This record gives sequence, C-alpha cells and structure tokens, in this order.
Amino acid sequence: MIDHFGINCADLDAAKRFYDQTLAVLGHQRVMDFGVAIGYGTEEPDFWISGGEAAAGPNREVHIAFRAADAATVRAWHAKAVELGTEEPDFWISGGEAAAGPNREVHIAFRAADAATVRAWHAKAVELGAETLHEPRLWPEYHPGYYGAFVRDPDGNNVEAVCHSVSEGD
Repeated sequence: MIDHFGINCADLDAAKRFYDQTLAVLGHQRVMDFGVAIGYGTEEPDFWISGGEAAAGPNREVHIAFRAADAATVRAWHAKAVELGTEEPDFWISGGEAAAGPNREVHIAFRAADAATVRAWHAKAVELGAETLHEPRLWPEYHPGYYGAFVRDPDGNNVEAVCHSVSEGD
C-alpha cells in the first residue's frame, strides 16, 4: 500500500546520526543522499528524512506516497482528490489533543527480525540520547506475538521497532 514516506526534521544532522545508527541495527542504511534529503532502506529508499525550510515551520509535513498498480490508477486517484477540492492532494489523518499543537508527533514503526533486534535497536536509540517511551516488551493487547519498544527521535516523533512473532520468554 505505502511505497515510501518521509518526515521533515528541525535538526537534520541530529536526525541523520539517530537514523543512521538505529536503522543499521535493523539492517537498513542510507541508499540515497541529496544533502537536504536522505533516503533509507535495504535496496531502495522507503523512509526519508529532510531538513531545510519545510522542516522549520510550526506544522512540519509528513510525505506519504501510496503505491498504485499503473498510471491510470494514479490519474483516477488525482482526479478524485481534485473533485473533492484539493489541487495538490495530501494524506492527512489526525485528531485529538496531539493533532492540535504546532508540532504534531508522527508515529513510525520499523519492523525488526526478532525480540533481540528490538532490544538492540532500543539500546542504540537510548545510547544516542533518545527518551524511552516504552521499554521493549510484549504487547498482547495489540495481538499475540507483538513485541515492541518505543522512543522519541530528535524531533520528538514516536519511533518504534517491532517484531510480530515473539513468544513469551524470547
């Protein structure tokens, strides 16, 4: 469904240090670097961070690109967005108190291979100064086998590493 997404960062150098090292724990790396925009992935960029003017404003935008089957589908999607009154369609879903403030947080979850990788990712994030939101643990209220850890990145976003197939005691 989603092809790639990106976030704007107030301090791009801090974000690069954070994501270079924490995504490496998960097996990802920089695959594109344009100076003001960095793309991370394994073979192609799936996650982007960028800085500059767009990242400095009070409502830093999130860029999400959806994957479509063909050009006709893209044209149909764009036509529907224009019909609904949007010249340049954006994907926005927000609500509640967190969405009302000037710096809305984004929740980003990166898939990890196993519980040990989630714990290693969390340790690296904390080593880099990230605030722990939730220590690594099973989250049975989400679904059986859901094991995750949550931290704040340098821009205050809620970033998670998660594995979906962990057993009690892993």
